[in-house]
Amino acid sequence: MPPLPNLTECRAADILTNEQILAVGKVAVEWAMLEFVLHAHGSNMLRMHSNTFWILTRKPDAQTMALTLKELAPKHLPTGTDTEAFFGILARIKDAQDQRNEIIHGVWNSTPAFRPA
Repeated sequence: MPPLPNLTECRAADILTNEQILAVGKVAVEWAMLEFVLHAHGSNMLRMHSNTFWILTRKPDAQTMALTLKELAPKHLPTGTDTEAFFGILARIKDAQDQRNEIIHGVWNSTPAFRPA
């Protein structure tokens, strides 16, 4: 098994290419935006300030937020909203979260320190 990297000197730039770092960073930023939008929809549905909503929900992950929005939707979506489309989007969150986790966490499985001997 290869030696473990020194934690005080380990940097992503020493292991990944610039293209890989940019791609992983893009996934991270896009995911953060998705979480922000889900949270904004929840606070909007309840007509609650986003900070109050954040305190009450403890800023859950995207899957938990999607389940919360699904529960809130029947009573709190504006009239005329295409609920089927809304629920369809929420249903895709779990798969998207799994893909995001594979990209963000899987990158380390490809480094020498994590390859089996």
